Amino acid sequence: MLGGGSMFSGVDLVQSITVPERARDVKRLRHQLSFDLEETFPSCSVLDYYDDYLRSRGWTRCESAADDWSAFFDKPRNERIHRIGRYWVKRDDNQLATLLAEYASPGDNDDPPTSKMQTVTLIIGESLFLEHEIEDLNLKCRVENEGP
Repeated sequence: MLGGGSMFSGVDLVQSITVPERARDVKRLRHQLSFDLEETFPSCSVLDYYDDYLRSRGWTRCESAADDWSAFFDKPRNERIHRIGRYWVKRDDNQLATLLAEYASPGDNDDPPTSKMQTVTLIIGESLFLEHEIEDLNLKCRVENEGP
């Protein structure tokens, strides 16, 4: 633990955090949790799930450019990736959580994905330079009771 907040490190949280009931192929690494979820594009239910989970444990939600769906072509995989993300911080513990939800479609076209399989990745890490990371990612992290 780097800060004075809680007893859980990013590794501990990744190992203990719950996943939605419909999650498949769950993988837990040191700082990363990933799984697949059968959801129709543009579902954001997993974002709400982890927003509720993390905020109830003292994390602060951050606004970022990743808050909206974006798409890009992954040439090596020959897939169009549709992605949305969320960030949270826990300043007392110098922790940053990143959640990405993605759909992959074959080829390079602008159509919405036809796949109903969403790949979810949650990364939780500790940082001695948390404020620099927040600035570099252009995150706007505000305590709930602060004004605009």
